[in-house]
Amino acid sequence: MKIGGVLLGLLIGILTSWIFFGQYYSIKKLNGLSANFPMLELLNKSQQKIADSNWNCEKKGRERTVAAVLESLLKSNSQYAMNKLNTSCVASEGTNLNCSIGLSNCMAWQSSDCGSRSLSFQVGQSGEILLDSFQCLDVP
Repeated sequence: MKIGGVLLGLLIGILTSWIFFGQYYSIKKLNGLSANFPMLELLNKSQQKIADSNWNCEKKGRERTVAAVLESLLKSNSQYAMNKLNTSCVASEGTNLNCSIGLSNCMAWQSSDCGSRSLSFQVGQSGEILLDSFQCLDVP
């Protein structure tokens, strides 16, 4: 029930932010791959564990899953009056897309003393997320 509630809350939060801020990710082709952010595919992989070697986030004791990172990003984002989440997908030298979703707590006037958290992953040529590519990174 707890995981179901987290996933439902996560889905509602993402959809609400998407509708409220009118962020519709345009579809472009880069090396034959769609460059739009694969949010639904990411949510489908939310129970995926992140390898210890790819876990560079605080709270070492917490569950190391995609859902845990997304939950922390959405919880942190809810503390701000505006949407501070950012998403991107860029083509790498190979055939994969490098995608990330992240949050920075920097204000416009700050150039230091702020941090960020991001979840990054790769999308393969057939459009599937590569499960061993998930990485969580905190920058103090």
